[in-house]
Amino acid sequence: MADSIVVPELRDSPEGATLIRWLKKAGQEVELGEPIAEIELDKAVKPIEAQSTGVLLDRVVDEEQVVRPGDVIGYIGTVGETLPESPPAGGRKRQQTAGLSGHQGTIAKRVTASARKKPVIHVNASADMTRVVAFLDTYNSQHSGVEMRYDDLFIFALGRLLKRFPGFCRYMRQEEVVCISGINVGFAVAIEDRLFLPVIKDADQKSIEDISEEFEQLVNRTFDRCLTTDDLAGSCLIVSNLGMYPIDSFDAIIYPQNSAALAVGAVSKRPVVVDDEIVIRPMMRMTLTVDHRLINGKEAAVFMTRLKKTLEKAAFG
Repeated sequence: MADSIVVPELRDSPEGATLIRWLKKAGQEVELGEPIAEIELDKAVKPIEAQSTGVLLDRVVDEEQVVRPGDVIGYIGTVGETLPESPPAGGRKRQQTAGLSGHQGTIAKRVTASARKKPVIHVNASADMTRVVAFLDTYNSQHSGVEMRYDDLFIFALGRLLKRFPGFCRYMRQEEVVCISGINVGFAVAIEDRLFLPVIKDADQKSIEDISEEFEQLVNRTFDRCLTTDDLAGSCLIVSNLGMYPIDSFDAIIYPQNSAALAVGAVSKRPVVVDDEIVIRPMMRMTLTVDHRLINGKEAAVFMTRLKKTLEKAAFG
């Protein structure tokens, strides 16, 4: 009888994971301990290793399907060996699901719980992005092969600001206040219906060039689905940028182990009053959402005021 390939215990995602990629085709030889598939957990991608040596006789779960510990996803044996008529208890053959993927289902549960439990306030501000636009144009024209992005500037500015606002580097765990080690800024990356929140560690200590390079590396790892648990851990604040769409403003939900989230909209030309005259400027709207148990309205307003000034001065040196 062929050996079953069983999904192991998933400590990081006990409720399930998504089989995102088969690394071996049916009929190929596999060695004991060789990675043959990859599953996407809540915070990382984990390989499933062959539990015996032989030929991969059948793959009974398709890619993008949800699996749980104990599920049978395939069989290893010798050519011609008999396969069970149906997977053992817990396994599912060629299953089709209409629910969320394992990763997205976990994200959905966490943000829902966060939205219900956190009493929040929203603070809005608009920033004149004239100098930021000029800074990016100049920088990118002088550095061939390197493209600085708005996100790089936001993360750089937030890293410096968070160092001066230690109250933002805490979160509530039941009735306890937990302090986060390091000034770590997360950012949202969406791939189809999945949301990922990679984190740039120690953003207050890194140059804008270092942040830009690390941002690109994390985005690439996100699309390649090779983020590690460490890549997604430890954020103080998440910035969500929808500026690539014609979105003026929106409210971001605070991730469970954070106390704030920043949402930024598109940079667009708008009439504004400067020195009692109406002029056209590239403006950007920002919304800061904070956990009111830890951050009061005044602190949130001061934070946004300083972020606005940093952007309007293009103080990225």
